[in-house]
Amino acid sequence: MRGATAGGKESTTAEYYPYTKALYAVRRLHEKFDSPVMPLLCHWEGTAPWAPPYVWPPYGDKGDFDRYVAALHENGDYIGLYCSGIAWTQCSGIEKTYDRSAEFEREGLAKIMQVDTDGVLRPALICGMPIRRGYDMCPACEETKRIAADELEKIVENSDVDYVQFFDQNLGGSTYPCYSGEHGHPRCPGKWQNEAMRGIFARMQEVLKRHGKEKKVLIGCEADAAECFVNDLRFNDSRHNIGYFVGTPVSAYNFLFHEYVNNFMGNQNTSWVIVDFEKYPDNLYYRLAHSFSQGDMLTVVLKEGGKIHWDWCTPWTVKEPDQEGVGRFIGHLSDWRRHYGREALTYGKMCKPEKVFCGRYRESIYYGGEHDFPSVVTHKYEYGDGRKIQFLTNFLGKDQKIGVDAAVKSCCLIEDSRGERRGRLVAQKGVFWLTVPARSCVALEYGAGTQ
Repeated sequence: MRGATAGGKESTTAEYYPYTKALYAVRRLHEKFDSPVMPLLCHWEGTAPWAPPYVWPPYGDKGDFDRYVAALHENGDYIGLYCSGIAWTQCSGIEKTYDRSAEFEREGLAKIMQVDTDGVLRPALICGMPIRRGYDMCPACEETKRIAADELEKIVENSDVDYVQFFDQNLGGSTYPCYSGEHGHPRCPGKWQNEAMRGIFARMQEVLKRHGKEKKVLIGCEADAAECFVNDLRFNDSRHNIGYFVGTPVSAYNFLFHEYVNNFMGNQNTSWVIVDFEKYPDNLYYRLAHSFSQGDMLTVVLKEGGKIHWDWCTPWTVKEPDQEGVGRFIGHLSDWRRHYGREALTYGKMCKPEKVFCGRYRESIYYGGEHDFPSVVTHKYEYGDGRKIQFLTNFLGKDQKIGVDAAVKSCCLIEDSRGERRGRLVAQKGVFWLTVPARSCVALEYGAGTQ
């Protein structure tokens, strides 16, 4: 809300703060996509931006924040908040007046912090200076569980928030190793870490139940929730794009867990330091297509003027993508998710897709090497009465003629997001041939009621 770029280097901006100043941008997106949207606020914390564990009340004018939330809900939209996990902030490098060093010493809080193998306090492993200076709290400590639950309670008791990404920085809902002999856990990494985090999640569910919001408020983490946390963290900041540093991300997580948990594509942080967007503007379209196709909800990051930007860490001085083009593509994919593709993309079990014969999309990366992707993104789902649907998403700005292996002798081509334009495909020498229009999705439907 207050930062023009990511991290501790940003200059503060009044573009979207106080909070109600951002309503024009939210309403514009709602209209553009013909869909409810959920602003997920960064740099909103009341103590200081990125100053866990204390995150409430919201920064500045609480009354304005309440008016903002009420206006969102009145328009049929939602509201989400980034927090920053169970780290402890001694002082903020962004909000210079924030300093809890005296409290830390007075209350002897070192006793609940994670320590290294030598028993010495270890600085926080993520988001150190220039963002903040501090430590990581050990989740095995009762005081850590109490603080985390109390902070969530302040939010749900004093606001009508729909989603709290409380565990940003606790990747997958996990914690970091602690080697203390005073916290009641083994002095090594192990199962105790997962049990301790689940203890925190259980406390939070108790809070939600106490306030009658167990079916109203979702809690999530950064990255996909680890297998042991899928029942606790049901909506998470996936960010598959981080895998672009080392290669090509695949949808293994969604293949295993999509029918149990839905995620969203995240703020796409780090994309800017991997790919030259001016040279490869289709990169954003690829990321959107991949997230949509693997069943994640889409996200956009805004720069000034309500304009959609490349990712969260791209400076506002960088020219934004084509607003009309990217807005149209997001609206198109959102329409597929909310209508014909809703059951499959929300509740379906991902299965092995039929082989697709198409071109390649290549882009050089800053770290050396090249990304080499199929020019059409595809995933296949099974759901309901045994129906199987394979989505084919063309993220390029030109029509593509492609082939799909005809393991089944015939199938139904779905050409629009409402499932109304249908055509029966017949295999030619073992291949279905079809054309996917530029920056659009079509689907192949197999199984019950298809033929």
